[in-house]
Amino acid sequence: MSNYSYSNTSDFVNATIIKPNEVYENILASNISSANVLYGNVVGDAVTFYFDAALSGAVVTTLNSIVTNYVNSIDGIALTTNSINQISNKNLLVDSNFFVDPIDNTKQLGFSAASATTGSTLTLGSAITGDRTITFPDISDIVVTLGAVQSLTNKTLTNPGIYGIGSSTASSSTLYVQPSSTVLTNADYYFGYFGSPTTTGSTTGSAYTMYIEGAPSGTITTPYSMYVAAGKTYIGGALQIPSGAATNYVLASDSVGNASWVSLTTIPKPFNDGNVSTPTITFINETTTGLYRAGAGQLGITLSGVGSVLFKSAGVDFTTGQTINVGTSGVTSPLNVYGLVTSLGGLSVSGATALFSGGGFTSAGSASLSISPTSTAVSGSSNYYFTALTIPTTTGSTSGSAYTFYIQGAPTGTITTPYAAYIAGGKTYIGGALQIVNGASNGYVLTSDASGNASWTSLTASTTFADGTVTAPSITFTSDTNTGLYIIGTDNMGIAIGGTKTVDLSTTQTQVLTDLKTSGGFSRNATANAGTGVILSTSDNFVEFTSSSNVIVTLPTIVGNAGREYTIVQAGSGNITINTASGSEFIDNGVLTSVSLNSIYSKITLVCGQSQWYSL
Repeated sequence: MSNYSYSNTSDFVNATIIKPNEVYENILASNISSANVLYGNVVGDAVTFYFDAALSGAVVTTLNSIVTNYVNSIDGIALTTNSINQISNKNLLVDSNFFVDPIDNTKQLGFSAASATTGSTLTLGSAITGDRTITFPDISDIVVTLGAVQSLTNKTLTNPGIYGIGSSTASSSTLYVQPSSTVLTNADYYFGYFGSPTTTGSTTGSAYTMYIEGAPSGTITTPYSMYVAAGKTYIGGALQIPSGAATNYVLASDSVGNASWVSLTTIPKPFNDGNVSTPTITFINETTTGLYRAGAGQLGITLSGVGSVLFKSAGVDFTTGQTINVGTSGVTSPLNVYGLVTSLGGLSVSGATALFSGGGFTSAGSASLSISPTSTAVSGSSNYYFTALTIPTTTGSTSGSAYTFYIQGAPTGTITTPYAAYIAGGKTYIGGALQIVNGASNGYVLTSDASGNASWTSLTASTTFADGTVTAPSITFTSDTNTGLYIIGTDNMGIAIGGTKTVDLSTTQTQVLTDLKTSGGFSRNATANAGTGVILSTSDNFVEFTSSSNVIVTLPTIVGNAGREYTIVQAGSGNITINTASGSEFIDNGVLTSVSLNSIYSKITLVCGQSQWYSL
C-alpha cells in the first residue's frame, strides 16, 4: 500500500476546501493503471489518498495535475503567498484563521464565535472621519459599551460626569457604589475612598473633598443634608441615627471611636471625692445633700451637710443619735423593725430577757421569730451548728422539769389541727398525732435512707431487701421462714422451699430442680422458617423448614446447652442438613457431625447431652 498527500495553506488556513470524494472520482476517471485508489482522508490542511500499489514518479505527476486542476476549479483563482486577491462568498473558520504579523507570524489576531447564539451575526461598523487606532489592554476581558448593563472594576475615571434622576431603589440610584466582598488581612482596605485634593490659589474660599450641596427641596417629609470638609463632618439640620436609639440616650464612643446610643447611667463617670459638707454627687435644689468619698473603700451619705450613713468595706455606720425605722416611722429609739428580721450570719441578743413579740403571720418566713442559717461547706471533723440552743445550768429543786427548747402546748380554740412538740434530754416528744404532709399517701410508711432522712414511701414500690440465702431467704413468711425468694448472684434469683432450692431463675434459663407437673398440658414454641441457612436459637424448640431449596441448619454449641431439645421437620421439598457447631462435637456415636432429612415431612428430635447430641 502507498499514499499520496496534497497541502496548500500559503499562510491562509483552510483557504481551499477540498472534498475528497470529488477528487477520488477524478482519479478513478484518469489514465492511472499501475495502482488503484482505495480511499481518501482530509486532516487539517492536507488531503491524503491511499493506493493498493507503489506510485511511480509519473503517477505522482499525474496526481499533482488532477488535484491542482480540482483546486483551481473550486477556487476560481489559486491563492498564493504573495498574490493580492479579493475573497468573496467564503466562510473562514474563526478558530483556525488568523491575521499575523508580516515579520513574526507567531503574533496573531484571531476571532472566536464559540459563545454566540446559533443563527446570530456580529457586524463591526465604523463612523470614523480619519485614521484611528484602537488598542486593547493586555488582559482577557469584556468590552464596555454604552447601552450594556455592566460592572466596572479597577477603572480610574478622570472628571466623570454622572447624571440621573435617582431611583426608589438603592441599586438604581444616580450614583451607586457596592464593593464586593474580600478577605481582609493585616493590610488596610478601602471600599469607598475620596482622596484629599491638592488646591492652589485663594485661601479665602472653601474646598470640600466631598460636598453635598443641600437638602432636597420641595414637599419632602425628611430632607437630609451634610458635607465633609477638612476632616470634619457638617450636618445642616437635625442628626438622626435610628439604630439603637431611645429617649434621652446619649452618643458615646468606645476605645476606637465607634459611636452608639447608650443610656447615660451606663457610662463610667469618675467624680471628685467631695466631703461631708460639699458632696460631689448632689442636686440642683440642695447642693449639701448627696454622696461623697470619705476614704479608701468608704462611701458617705450627707444630709444638709451632716454625715448620716457611712458605708465601709467592714460594714455600715449610722451617725450617733440617728434613728433607724424599718417597716414603721415616728419611733425615736435607735433601731425599730416592724416585720420579719432575717439574720444570715447569726443573731446575738444580750440581756436577761429577749422577747420577740408579734401576732404571727400566714407564712412561716414571716413568723414572730424565724431563724434561717446560711449554707456552708461542712468538712473535716469539726462540728457545725446552724441553730444552737445551749443547755442552761439550773439550781434548786430537781423535782421540776427543765426544757432547753419548749413548745408550751398546742394552740387552743377552734383550730382544725393543733400542733405541739418539745425537745428535752435529746428526745423529741410529740403531744398528740404526728403529721408529715409532704409526700404522704394512704398506706405509705415512713422510710429512712442511709443518712437517716425519712420520707413517706410505698411498701410495695420502693422496699429493698437483703440478698438472703437458700436456707434463710430474704422475702419469706411469718409461719415458714425458710421458704421464699433470695438472690443467688447477679441477675440470678432462686426460690427456696423448706431451705432447698427448687427453682433457679436467670437471664438465660429457668431451671426447675424438682419434678414438674402440669395440669393444663404442655406447650412448646413452634415456628415455621423459610430460610436456607439457619443457626438455631434457644427459642427454636419445634421448627418446620418450608423452603423448596436445600437447607443448612447449625446446632448451638454443647457448652451451656445441656438438656436442650430441638424437633426439626422437613415441611418443604428442600432437603435439610443438620450440622454441629464444630468438628469436635458429634451426634449419637462420637463420629457423626451432621445428619440429614431427605423427604418431605421427615423429622428428627435432637437432645443436647453433657458431651454430644443424641437423636430420639
